[in-house]
Amino acid sequence: MNQEQLDRAVELKQLITVTETELNKFRDIRVKNPKDKHEGKYYSDGLYSLCISQQSDGSGVSARLGRHFGNRVIVEFVIKTLEEQLEYFNSEFNKL
Repeated sequence: MNQEQLDRAVELKQLITVTETELNKFRDIRVKNPKDKHEGKYYSDGLYSLCISQQSDGSGVSARLGRHFGNRVIVEFVIKTLEEQLEYFNSEFNKL
């Protein structure tokens, strides 16, 4: 393995680790559905608040979806995308 391949392997391993960790958190968000908290809301999927920001401390541009319906669909899409990325990263790592 040459230095370029080693650098790529290190980068992929970091991507794999972060993706696996955060994918599990998204799966936990999906599982938790506090229906009693939103009782009486016709359009409620149990995920009232979804926030994504440019910086890890919440600064910069951010999108804050504080709503009773529609966030579950976004979480499912993120999970599917992360699963696809994880599969790609693992495939690339295994080729090295």
